[in-house]
Amino acid sequence: MTIYRLRPDCENYMSFHISNDEIIYKMGEDMMIHFDPTPHEYTSVWKKPDAEFYKPDNFSNANKIPDITTWAYYLVLNEKAYKKLSATLESHGEFLPVNCEGYIYYLLNTLVIADTIDAVDHEQSDRDIQDGVYMGLKKLSFKENNLKDNILFKTEYDYTPVFCTDKFKKIIDKENLKGLIFRTDLEGTI
Repeated sequence: MTIYRLRPDCENYMSFHISNDEIIYKMGEDMMIHFDPTPHEYTSVWKKPDAEFYKPDNFSNANKIPDITTWAYYLVLNEKAYKKLSATLESHGEFLPVNCEGYIYYLLNTLVIADTIDAVDHEQSDRDIQDGVYMGLKKLSFKENNLKDNILFKTEYDYTPVFCTDKFKKIIDKENLKGLIFRTDLEGTI
């Protein structure tokens, strides 16, 4: 089994964004989904915010809108990706609808945490902590046998990215969904 760290393909596809002001306007000042990477369920308080796509700095070829990408700690799916993946992914999190440039998109709030299913190999993983401050990962390893039923997940070791197995990558490739980079460098930031 191969495990990947999901990243947006900023070189070729536009980036997704929901402004802090929009989230506060729609859901109140206590709703800080973009700052809190720990898993929480939001369905009961979710009010569909407006979002946008923009061309990332330094990527002049990023003119296309992705089918699937990432934003903060979430996957972002267009209607095509949602129709093809929702049945497979509904057990891995919750879908939160978003208005984006006249279309409905969906954030997938991944709620499967590898640590709670004993899938993080703590003996082979290490964090970079300087003066008591978490700076990132030095090394990350998973117990693959414990992930066999979960194709998409996060870890308490580093909540920022969404991780997936090769089963998820195969589905994305089969459905020809564009916008993600699958990194085998689990510690990488880009």
